[in-house]
Amino acid sequence: DNQVAHILQLEDGRMVFTTHGNINLYDGMNFHYIHRSDSSIYELNNYHGAYHVYIGEDDLLWVKDFKRVWCLDVKHEQYLDSPERIFMMYGLREKVQDLFVDSEKRLWCLTKNGLWHKGAKKFITLPDDVGELQDLDVMNNRLYLFVNTGEVLCYTIDNGTLLYRKSAYTESERHYYNKTSLVVKGRKGNFYQLRYGTRSAFFVFDTTTKKWEQIMTSQQQLCTLIVPDEEEAFISTTNGIWQIDLNGLNHRFHSSIRLTDGSD
Repeated sequence: DNQVAHILQLEDGRMVFTTHGNINLYDGMNFHYIHRSDSSIYELNNYHGAYHVYIGEDDLLWVKDFKRVWCLDVKHEQYLDSPERIFMMYGLREKVQDLFVDSEKRLWCLTKNGLWHKGAKKFITLPDDVGELQDLDVMNNRLYLFVNTGEVLCYTIDNGTLLYRKSAYTESERHYYNKTSLVVKGRKGNFYQLRYGTRSAFFVFDTTTKKWEQIMTSQQQLCTLIVPDEEEAFISTTNGIWQIDLNGLNHRFHSSIRLTDGSD
């Protein structure tokens, strides 16, 4: 079980290394291995994506995999046997079909009645033709929903009013990129997104101009995305790393990385 899926850092400084079977907490000196059990599984009927980890409020770490989610109490280093009690504690009684945590650590739950806003304790109603919700995030008191059709839908957080919807590509191109989505928030009003289906692509959405731009396409599966600043981005694949100049839009592929000791 040594295939690392995600690496995160908690606010208290501890590192989280997630694999497909364990949560591994590192405190700077020792590892603590936390094994999940079947009793800690909550079914998510609407989640068809791959392994995804969120750091939420109340020292909770949410781990999603295909149609399932687990919740870890990182303070006490144990899984919750009944994740649904968290939803009930937040005032939600409906069956949760999918869940998300935004960059401000707020939990959002998708049910048959819409998207549950924990802070306001009310639902945001989604259009009937919206497709499958795959990602979300917030910026400047706006909620941005990213769906499998390639659209972004912008809502006001306070009252759930739909302000606009913008598509990254034409309807005829939707089937190329409809399987998965990974969104990273930039520092200057941008959202960067990886999409994958029969093809892979890297997009940016400017919330100021309300326009999408396709930065690159690839026949490889684009896996993870890091945007350390607005100048450069790094995308991992199964056999190397893309280095992308976000201003000149030049791309360099590294099939190996040279370490400080000179080895590859």
